[in-house]
Amino acid sequence: MSIKKRIDQKGRMRFQVYVWDSVAKRSLYVNTFDRLQDAEEAEFDAKKRLRTGEAARPRPAREQISFDALSQRWLEGLSSVKPSTHEDYLKAIRRLKPYIGKKFVGDVTRMDIDQAVSGLSLSYSASTVRKTITIAKMVFKVAIDWDMIDRLPTRRTRLALPKVRKRLFRPLTPQEVAKLIASAPVEWRVFYLLLVTTGLRRSEGWGLVVSDFDLDAGFVHVRRQLVKGHLEDLKTDSAQRKIPIPAPTIKALREHLVHRPENVLDLVFVTPEGKPIDASNFYSRVHQPTRVKAGLPALRLHDLRHQFCSQMLASGRSVKYVQTVAGHADASTTLNIYGWLLPGEEEAAIADLEKWLGMETRAIYGRLERALPVPSRRTARSCQALAA
Repeated sequence: MSIKKRIDQKGRMRFQVYVWDSVAKRSLYVNTFDRLQDAEEAEFDAKKRLRTGEAARPRPAREQISFDALSQRWLEGLSSVKPSTHEDYLKAIRRLKPYIGKKFVGDVTRMDIDQAVSGLSLSYSASTVRKTITIAKMVFKVAIDWDMIDRLPTRRTRLALPKVRKRLFRPLTPQEVAKLIASAPVEWRVFYLLLVTTGLRRSEGWGLVVSDFDLDAGFVHVRRQLVKGHLEDLKTDSAQRKIPIPAPTIKALREHLVHRPENVLDLVFVTPEGKPIDASNFYSRVHQPTRVKAGLPALRLHDLRHQFCSQMLASGRSVKYVQTVAGHADASTTLNIYGWLLPGEEEAAIADLEKWLGMETRAIYGRLERALPVPSRRTARSCQALAA
């Protein structure tokens, strides 16, 4: 019998429902009920589900929650991410709100995702669109883990995302570097010089404090970065590093430290009022006028990091050394970014190709000369007569 009577601890009659699974060859427990009528209905429903190939025990109703509400719940539980990363997630969710924000996560379709990609591509860069969709997938994967949906709306198929065009950096000449530093305001020339000679990221340079420098030994210790006026830890352990400083930069830093404005965080580079640097203000008030004055059509502060790494490779430093001072996680990252700048590769490749072509051409002509028949004296005289 598939319905069994049981007396619970309180002396009440309870009805346990079991059904036989002929495929698995075992009895399956369905549920326990207070009334016999409910147990019989559950038994009938379970047998019907087994005949149609479904699970004997029906799945409990899933929570209906919108994408926006789920995203907020997910963000509230992210305690291990940095504030800047949390802000990136929040911005991506805001970008998705007009497209799928009010929809239940279980109702979002592949068409909705494609329309979101198309709409975002009209207003944002390719890298921003790709980052936004990646964060959307993170939210949907949380919905799967919380048993709100069974699979991603994209059904694990490739999306037609916009392609990110790789930006190739043209290394500056020594004259252009000197002109750039000379074009900067006097109080910021040492900052530009430091970026060019150490390869620091802009946030790492703005996050330096006095104790990070060991000018007597000629090193700077990179331990943190400045993000929206606050000092934060670096993204990876490899980003924490010690970089040697050349003598001209050390001299300029000694002079700068004497005249720098005092500030609470003891930062080396601050505004004249002693406040931490704001990236957007620095670009509009300092960097753009400096770039224009130097006569450079396009130059980011991050390009000075590329300038340093390319100069290290051009001077013969190993990829492993450049990886260490640049703070890359592994050497493959350095090769992917700067591999095309390795010195002498183009000249050596062309020289080897020309040498190979010369040897091959001589070999071909040699084989042809040996294969051609030697004309007789009569044939030679006939050809001369025809030529005359």
